[in-house]
Amino acid sequence: MFKIENLDDVWKVVSPTRDGLIRLKRKALRFHVWSKILDENSRKFFNLVIVVVDKIKSNFLRKVLAPIIKKILESIKGLGGDLKLMLKSIGLNLAQKIVQIALNWKNFSAIRWMGDLGFIRYLTVMHVCGDGVL
Repeated sequence: MFKIENLDDVWKVVSPTRDGLIRLKRKALRFHVWSKILDENSRKFFNLVIVVVDKIKSNFLRKVLAPIIKKILESIKGLGGDLKLMLKSIGLNLAQKIVQIALNWKNFSAIRWMGDLGFIRYLTVMHVCGDGVL
C-alpha cells in the first residue's frame, strides 16, 4: 500500500462506491480497528453513506468521508506490518476454535495443529485477506 499524502489519495485506494466502502468496512472489522479508531458518529455516518449512496458523486461528501477512510487505511496499514501480532491475536484464536471442534469430533491428532505455524498463518491470511470465509 502506498503512503497517503493528502485526502484525495484515499479515493485511489478505495472505490467511491457502496461496494468499495463495504469492502473497506469489512477489512476494518477483520483487523479489529472499526470500533477502536472511529467514534460512534463516524461509524454511523459511514454506515449511512453505505445505505444511501450507490456511487459518491458529490465532492463535498468525498471530502467529508476522506478523513474517516484515511484513518481506517492508516490503521490497517500499521497493523498489516505486524504479522506476529496478527498470528497471535487472529490465527491462534481461530486455530484454537478449529482444534476444539476437531477434538469434539474425536480427532485427537488435531491437538498438533496448535503447533503448526503454517496452519496458523493460513488461518490468519484467510481471515484478514479473505471475504470473511472464517
